[in-house]
Amino acid sequence: MVPEVSNSKLHQVFFDSLDRFLLKTDSDIKFDQRYWTKVFDNCIKPYLRTIRDVNRVLNVFQFRWGALSNEICFEDLVAITVLDVLNPQVYRWISENKEMVCGSPIHSILMGHKKPEEIRSRYVNELLSIGIENTEDALKSIAALFPVFAKDVNENSFGYYEDTSCY
Repeated sequence: MVPEVSNSKLHQVFFDSLDRFLLKTDSDIKFDQRYWTKVFDNCIKPYLRTIRDVNRVLNVFQFRWGALSNEICFEDLVAITVLDVLNPQVYRWISENKEMVCGSPIHSILMGHKKPEEIRSRYVNELLSIGIENTEDALKSIAALFPVFAKDVNENSFGYYEDTSCY
């Protein structure tokens, strides 16, 4: 039996591997430490459990970074990759609900003047109905990446923050 790795060691392996990869790239990454902390705490940390998870995420991330590095914010790509690889139900839900997480006229009509508690309850029930058991982690992950969604579900523990340096 393989011994378990502590979370701190696992996270260090993740950071070290990511650093090694980024040192080999030619990319000029605009890195926002505050946003990275938010993304790590809500989108990465809850899902990394094993060294195998780290390797799977980094393999997919490296491939995507090669294709998308000029199109997407570094922090967002890492977070979306983690969700895709380690929590595909949440990833799929995001891709199927773009209007709700990003905002749109449809979003405005559907949400109207509903209270955040009502909206949050609706999303919890929706996530449960598709088999997502840890709805709190899922909501926090989605809210960390999408300010409109964060506002809707009152998940603003970091305050509303919009950094346009990635665009």
